[in-house]
Amino acid sequence: MSLDCKDTMYAQVEELVSRFAADAGLVGLKSEQASASAAPAGSTSAAREARATSSNYIELLRHKALIGAPMAGVSDRTYRIMSYLGGAVACVSEMVSVAGLFYKSSGSWDLVEPSPYEPPLIVQLFGSVPQQFVYATQHISQRLGQRLRAIDINMACPVSKVVKKGEGASLMNTPEAAAEIVRAVVSAAPCPVTVKIRRGYDLAHDTSLAFAETLVDAGAEAIEMHGRFAKQLYKGDSNLDAIRQLARVIDVPVVASGDMFSADHVAKSLCGSELASVMIARGTYGNPWIFRDAREKIQAWEKLHVNPQAQVEGEMNPQVKLQVNSQAQVEGDMNPQLNPQLNPQLNPQLNPQLNP
Repeated sequence: MSLDCKDTMYAQVEELVSRFAADAGLVGLKSEQASASAAPAGSTSAAREARATSSNYIELLRHKALIGAPMAGVSDRTYRIMSYLGGAVACVSEMVSVAGLFYKSSGSWDLVEPSPYEPPLIVQLFGSVPQQFVYATQHISQRLGQRLRAIDINMACPVSKVVKKGEGASLMNTPEAAAEIVRAVVSAAPCPVTVKIRRGYDLAHDTSLAFAETLVDAGAEAIEMHGRFAKQLYKGDSNLDAIRQLARVIDVPVVASGDMFSADHVAKSLCGSELASVMIARGTYGNPWIFRDAREKIQAWEKLHVNPQAQVEGEMNPQVKLQVNSQAQVEGDMNPQLNPQLNPQLNPQLNPQLNP
């Protein structure tokens, strides 16, 4: 492909992604790049700008956001752009090892770097050493500046090569160690810090509520929950009711994850429930439009149940309807144009021409 063709293609991608970002309330790419070039990434002003850029992410999560989930070996820059074009309002990087960043692995750093044609990135980190989390958070913040939207900590990965090192879902067995990691990241991050968890580690113990409360107390601003236990890996079904139960109890947004394979299921999971948002992972395979299709279904539901306030208050509330009708009756009784008894032209007793 020629350079001219690539430039044209990337320009079209930038325009489309910018439009999706604007619709979602995200910072536009062009203004964002201009601000980033105006202030060095490591400067104090850049840190303040990064905080301002990312400050609405948690608020976004409270309003049925549809987010591209982190998937190792899948959710790279190209895949994320495809998800944005399909209607995602935010995307998370592949899972990045803090040890890899600490020891300056070029492959790990490549996972952190967003495309210039995507909105600010949520970077997901995994590991077990708080000092390495601090190092990774500080250096990611310096390198990305305003292009960093949030730091997400993975405490959900069930893969054996991760959990055997005390990382990923194995941290659910050590809540205090997990809380120490959250506190370390919060202390170093210029942006919101979120955590992804599971129902628990083994099938006999659902520890999600106590674990999530510990993380929130440590500074986590949102919890993403996959509705399986770590020992299940991806077998069986993700328990959506367990995620909803967590959402009823804790005060931060809860984002559901797991088995979001269709737009119908995504919409039904969010509409009329306590869940704040949804992360979609394998449901995007071959169907990046799942975000757009789910959003249309959610908007249709909201139009019927939320938006027409006047209809809800007037047509569906008998007391309000009675009050409105009573007011009309009062106005009619007092208005000669509406009440024949007060209008000589309409009342034979008052108009001799009408009274033979």
